[in-house]
Amino acid sequence: MKEMVLYYNPRLKEEWTSGNLKKLWKERFSDLFTDKDYKLVNNQNSYHFGEWFAAIIFFLQGYRVFIEKYTCSGKRPEQIKKMKEIMGESNFEKVMAKASGAPDLFVFDEKTKKFFFVEVKVDKDKSFDGQDAFSKFLEDENISSYVLHLKSQTL
Repeated sequence: MKEMVLYYNPRLKEEWTSGNLKKLWKERFSDLFTDKDYKLVNNQNSYHFGEWFAAIIFFLQGYRVFIEKYTCSGKRPEQIKKMKEIMGESNFEKVMAKASGAPDLFVFDEKTKKFFFVEVKVDKDKSFDGQDAFSKFLEDENISSYVLHLKSQTL
């Protein structure tokens, strides 16, 4: 799995925890975050900052992004349909069979059908065994994936 590093201003994470930034990002990036995504982050107040921050970065670079619960096929049928289209049925079925430990983001270019997965780690977060196993699976299947390390840095 390839690695990337991005830096964020710690005030953003403080605004996230207070709830103000979640609402602003949901409104500003309504094409990126679904109502289900917003409900999830509101139910888990201090989590998901990194995933949303990273999703916005990729979105602003022209990618489409599905975050976190994209593997819940019964709850997100529109995302599952799009993933099958982008990945192909065979790759999709392989990934869904191993969904436990799936990375946080599914990132893709709709025009080229190129896609990759991203596991987001904020500051000192570490991978757990299921994530390491999924990463190895993606590598064995020649499916691109990254670990994105978000690090706090005051500007």
